[in-house]
Amino acid sequence: MRCRLMIGIALCGLMFAQGNFAFAAQSTDSLAFQRALAQRDYGIDAFKQGESAAAQDSLIAAYDTFMRLRRYDYASLCLYERAIEYMNIGAFDQMEVLMRQLEALTQMPNQQAGAEELILFNYYSVASAYYAQLDSGALAIRYGELSIQAMEELPNPEQWRIIPPWNYYNQALYYDFYTSPRQTDSIEAYLRRAEHAATLLPHLEDRQEVCISIQDMWAWLHYYRKQYRAAEQTMREVLARIDSVAEFHPNTIVTERGEAYAFMVMLCTEQGRYREALDWQERLIENNAVRYDIDKTASLQEIETRYEVEKKALEMERLQERNLAFRRLLYLLLSLLFCAILLIVVLYLRKKNTEARLYEAALEADNMRSEIDATKAAPTDAFRELLIDNLIQQLQALPAETPYKEPTIERLKSLDTKRLSNLFTQGRQLTNMDKRYLLCFAAGMTVEQIAHLFHIEPASVYTVRYRLRKKFPADCFPYG
Repeated sequence: MRCRLMIGIALCGLMFAQGNFAFAAQSTDSLAFQRALAQRDYGIDAFKQGESAAAQDSLIAAYDTFMRLRRYDYASLCLYERAIEYMNIGAFDQMEVLMRQLEALTQMPNQQAGAEELILFNYYSVASAYYAQLDSGALAIRYGELSIQAMEELPNPEQWRIIPPWNYYNQALYYDFYTSPRQTDSIEAYLRRAEHAATLLPHLEDRQEVCISIQDMWAWLHYYRKQYRAAEQTMREVLARIDSVAEFHPNTIVTERGEAYAFMVMLCTEQGRYREALDWQERLIENNAVRYDIDKTASLQEIETRYEVEKKALEMERLQERNLAFRRLLYLLLSLLFCAILLIVVLYLRKKNTEARLYEAALEADNMRSEIDATKAAPTDAFRELLIDNLIQQLQALPAETPYKEPTIERLKSLDTKRLSNLFTQGRQLTNMDKRYLLCFAAGMTVEQIAHLFHIEPASVYTVRYRLRKKFPADCFPYG
């Protein structure tokens, strides 16, 4: 969905086939070329398994062979794959080195058809991702446009499994994220190009996924233009599309559905439709429960539930001192808690007479019902340590042969809790799940490792990271 910015940056619309797409190699170097292909394939697989060091070594060896054979097109693929991995772990200095190597390859002579365009596409894609990570919006947009131009000039892009709609969609996201005021006309232009390109995709699964994201961003574009009715209608259509693919992507769509519910909560709240906002908030909470409902995290859920019970006990004790009748109503129907809190929020916001504070307080009030708000009843330091301990317990439950298990546990134990505390205070309406993801990023876990740990798709991790970034002030989010 709209939060696929990090996914789009990481992939840049390019899904490289791991098979042998080679042009005909010279007979004398055929064996070396095939060996280099195998080394590249091994490196890609090693990245997926979390074996970053082995993957980098294998891709370096493949790169050296391709360079010796003057196969600069495949050499650029090795550099691209290494650069994206460095981006995922936050090693941007290394990413810049590889970006400069790609830039040098653009000056090399090539004999294979389409090699120059492919190298340019790889270079511009990595450059766009690099500058986006550094919040250099103008450069990210510029190189994103150049990558699209290179893509459109490739004579045979399908052999590299390039999916053009994602490139157009990512460019629309750049204009959304990095322009102020937002250039809605540019966003719309790229969305329309993405829609057209999506109709040409041969695979239904690819069409469904990209269309959900495109339509979600249309909803946001209507919202920016204050076309609230169109925004609501479009987001309802997004939810319908999500439901249509839920059977095939049960883990991925949980996050996308949650983002759609959050959008509806925001939209209804800003228009003063508090009962509808409450209904959508209840769906969001139910969706979050599904999201957290994984058997291997049962111990963490039990701890979170215990804190939730303790929080509610303290909350009801305070309410009893203020208003006995209100507490009785709370016992009779738990949903009235939302209505009562919304009423308190509205009264408070009327005093302050600020619409922005209305939205913020409404969300804060809603979170008092959710299990993700246990931090209000527990001391900050103790709860943060509890989150770390819970994450360590979840890692310890993994099989002993899991490669990232022990290193991650050690890094979690050595985290600077003071720095984490400062980070948590900078984010807006951070949930417990948000903080768990922040801990994973702080511990240096890759996107694939986090996806494996939480039993979700890597695309969902990119989605979460994009949404987390939106909750922090500019230049305050340290994890990409």
